[in-house]
Amino acid sequence: MLTLYCLRSGHIVEDRLEPGKPTPDGLIWADLLDPSEEEKEAIQRLAGIDVPAPEEMREIEPSSRLYRDGLSLFMTASVLNKTATPEPETRAITFVLSEGLLTTVRYCSPMPFDTYRARIRSQPSLCRSPEGALVELLDAIVDRIADTLEAVDYHVGELSKSIFSPADTRNTKTPTSRRPSRASG
Repeated sequence: MLTLYCLRSGHIVEDRLEPGKPTPDGLIWADLLDPSEEEKEAIQRLAGIDVPAPEEMREIEPSSRLYRDGLSLFMTASVLNKTATPEPETRAITFVLSEGLLTTVRYCSPMPFDTYRARIRSQPSLCRSPEGALVELLDAIVDRIADTLEAVDYHVGELSKSIFSPADTRNTKTPTSRRPSRASG
């Protein structure tokens, strides 16, 4: 899916690229989520960039995650995804700053993207320029990482207390199978 975020009359408007129609006015951010071939071609025409496949994004070496191609700046970042599930993961997301446009390429839906979209609807000033949109989107990602680390820290602390606290303050219920049996008869 390709969603365009445009700043018009002080408001953020979601738009689409229509074949044969001009680029929407006030375009700041093009967000590609599991893009089709047609959407990849549309972004290639609009921004002059080749949209990477998920395999290409995963294979990028850490030392090559920031690079320039012509007038476009590329960054591929590993972003936390599914942090509120039993199986959290990191997934590669590519951010591209080209002339007058931020393009994001992703094959997952991490929470910070939803958070940022909600923020720009109520505070359009957070999406006045492609550079500003990138900074605010990265800020939402960092905030989510911080929240996740705080939750992990809390759970590790609770686990440590239960393991290392003195025996007289621990919950010392003995499992049924270990209770002394009563003498019969």
